[in-house]
Amino acid sequence: MTDIRENIDPKYKWDLTKIYKTEDNIISELQSYEEGSWINMVAPSLEECVDISEQFNIDIDDIRAALDDEESSRINLEDEYTLVLVDIPSAEMRNNRHSYTTIPLGIVLLENTIITVCAEETAVLKMFVEQRVREFSTKKQMRFTYQILYNTCIVYQSLLRNIDRKRTEIEERINELDYVSECCACQGYDEKDKP
Repeated sequence: MTDIRENIDPKYKWDLTKIYKTEDNIISELQSYEEGSWINMVAPSLEECVDISEQFNIDIDDIRAALDDEESSRINLEDEYTLVLVDIPSAEMRNNRHSYTTIPLGIVLLENTIITVCAEETAVLKMFVEQRVREFSTKKQMRFTYQILYNTCIVYQSLLRNIDRKRTEIEERINELDYVSECCACQGYDEKDKP
């Protein structure tokens, strides 16, 4: 068992990089790396990226790809690993209103480990940490990857339902205003008298 943190200068923080492992469908946070683990990197520093890159022989550009908002979705097959880069939904506040966008999520598949990299904490991965995904195992990297993609679809659908609900509310308000406007026109009110 190798501890990927033991060779790191103590001044570098690992606050948002967590290591998880499932045993009998129960997820636990680990203090050190073990085979069959999931390393979840949220807004990692350059030093954390370099450390993971060196520890697992991954190109640093592949680790940092998910931190670039302009990065496009793709799959890279390398000798030692596979990189899956996908856009996932993200909600944010703009002008005191909920707004939706997408951000890249990097999934690095190694022989005995899966590494996820994202610029922010996300609902897609939070479901796994909170044990809300059935049959989830960190040791089954391909199934875990499919579950991440499936959860991405679920979050997209949820946000689209929210957008559709708001669209319907706006349409109803517009229709009400049109009705009031038509009523005012029928009764001979001047444009400046409209509510």
